[in-house]
Amino acid sequence: MNLTLNFYAIIGEVFIILNGLLLLIFGVIFSYQPKLGYIVLGEPIKKLVFQVLILTFILLWNQIPIYSYIWNNFFLNTSFAYYSKILVLFVLNLWVLFTFNYTIKEKIITYEYWILVLLNIVAIFLIIQVNDLLSMYLTIEFQSLIFYILASFKRNSEFSTESGLKYFILGAFSSALLLIGCSLLYSITGLTNFNDLALFNIQIKLISDSYIYNLIFFSLNFIFISFLFKLSVAPFHMWAPDVYEGAPSSITALFAVMPKLPILGLILKYSLIIFYDFFNIWLYFIIFCIICSSFIGTFSAFLQVKWKRFIVFSSISHLSFFLIAIISNNLVSISNLFIYLIIYLIMSIGFFALFTNLYIYKFPFYAQIRFFKDLNFFALLNPLLGIFFGIVLFSMAGVPPLAGFFAKFFVIASAIKNHLFVLVTFILLCNCVSCFYYIRLIKLIYFDIKTEHNFLVIFPIEKTSSYILGLCMILLIYFFLDIELVFLISNLLSFGFF
Repeated sequence: MNLTLNFYAIIGEVFIILNGLLLLIFGVIFSYQPKLGYIVLGEPIKKLVFQVLILTFILLWNQIPIYSYIWNNFFLNTSFAYYSKILVLFVLNLWVLFTFNYTIKEKIITYEYWILVLLNIVAIFLIIQVNDLLSMYLTIEFQSLIFYILASFKRNSEFSTESGLKYFILGAFSSALLLIGCSLLYSITGLTNFNDLALFNIQIKLISDSYIYNLIFFSLNFIFISFLFKLSVAPFHMWAPDVYEGAPSSITALFAVMPKLPILGLILKYSLIIFYDFFNIWLYFIIFCIICSSFIGTFSAFLQVKWKRFIVFSSISHLSFFLIAIISNNLVSISNLFIYLIIYLIMSIGFFALFTNLYIYKFPFYAQIRFFKDLNFFALLNPLLGIFFGIVLFSMAGVPPLAGFFAKFFVIASAIKNHLFVLVTFILLCNCVSCFYYIRLIKLIYFDIKTEHNFLVIFPIEKTSSYILGLCMILLIYFFLDIELVFLISNLLSFGFF
């Protein structure tokens, strides 16, 4: 019975791993055979991976979430893990669809690329369910190693190689902090399981020795800083602009979207469940990170002329809203956090679906758009894409009545309810300032025209990417009409979390 329950809880991961191994064997057999003419398997493997993700989504959709401790308490299966997996698969399927054409244009034709994407999904699924320090460290490192490879996957680009190397060095530093924190915590308490640590933390105030209390807090700081580094929260964001800029655009989209949910889940587990008694001490450090993220993200975005660096600092400013929802410290604020996360994922998918497929065509060559200046009078060249781009930008800025406004409104409302007036005022001022650089982009695509761009031709966007853009635009508008749907999804995540 226990073995059946163990496999039932990770049936999606098992299915993905088995199919990944089959695709790997298939690729090794057929792509390195001189008698077969060295078949290029990037295109068929890509479609097979998409099929695997669809079948995994159907498999999970027909499951029933069961609250259970699995694999000797190393993992915890809850409804939060179940609905998070479905959300991750939905977002990843959209990502695969709009990167189909990009991999062809950029000649990413090796099948290992898609095998690594499958392994990345397995790592994210496992991080969502971790219930032990050992499983947490191993799964996070599993995901990080995949990201290091994917960041430097474009081997003919020195920028991609630089991106992978920087990510590896700074990521190793973050992993060292995480390992030091876990080692100190184990050496002090002799525990690794989250449930045991939570029970120990309940009785920590009965310990008269303040030395032990300070050591535990010291070790938790290492773990928490490592989480903030993985999330690219300021002032631990220095790696993000260079890594995002050098990595292939499809991988940049993966970095910006995928790690948010699992790492935020771990931060919530540590701050609000396992080590709640340390929350009041952590509070001031989190407030410092919120102020840094809001200020640095807002004002650094003004200086950016490349869209990849712009989205990095824009996401850093959005992370300040995630953190303020965490310090609001109640079930309603956690529900509002998941509302913001869902809408942020949709906005990010829409942004990357547009820019990943924007190519300037100059016969006989075409090149991907890297600078915002290439968007001069873009709305005249393609009015429908201009409208969509404007909706995404206004939603990111939080302009009513789009979904981005309601996401920020609910987070700010929960913070006001908890009397965080000064912090809310600062974030609102920074958000008002950030509206100017979003509006500057609107001005750029609608009102700016330069003579050297009079004959600019945008390479046609493929149909699947157009469908993704249309879906994101519909969702950003539909959430305004049916906000109860977003509340339902967020409540399923938040109640399942606790």
